[in-house]
Amino acid sequence: MASTATDSAQEVAGTAKQEAGRTSAEAQRQAKDLLRQGQSELNDQAGAQQERLAGGLRAISSELEQMVHGTEQEGMASHVVCWVAAMSDDAGQWLEQRDPGDVVTEGKHFARRRPGAFILAAAGLGLVVGRVAVDGIEQNVGVDQPHDALRMRRMSSSSSRSAAI
Repeated sequence: MASTATDSAQEVAGTAKQEAGRTSAEAQRQAKDLLRQGQSELNDQAGAQQERLAGGLRAISSELEQMVHGTEQEGMASHVVCWVAAMSDDAGQWLEQRDPGDVVTEGKHFARRRPGAFILAAAGLGLVVGRVAVDGIEQNVGVDQPHDALRMRRMSSSSSRSAAI
């Protein structure tokens, strides 16, 4: 009787060990699937934001070119604006031609090689991203003219100051 109980206990332990192994393998498989799904969604979102930024850069470039071509005077300021327009267009094209992971990798390499230039580029990019974001907000709110946007900003800042008093 003792050997039957021992055999049964060993069989139960073996079955439990097999089930634990299967459960562990299934949990690992599901975790890997979840990680892949999360990476895919993150990559899709990064790609969409990258496309939006590239489009914003190209739009700014176009606006700057129209500004310069709309003036009759040529001077240093118009040359600088033309240069900024060309750089903005080049940056937009560069972004459109790369995957988000490639952009991050190239950004890291550039930051290591030329930290000062990287900081300046990041500041410029911050201004462009801010401008693209403001344009997006203004389009959603229905602001048609730049002076309307300025008036709305002044009103919101004065109302927030009034609320603080």
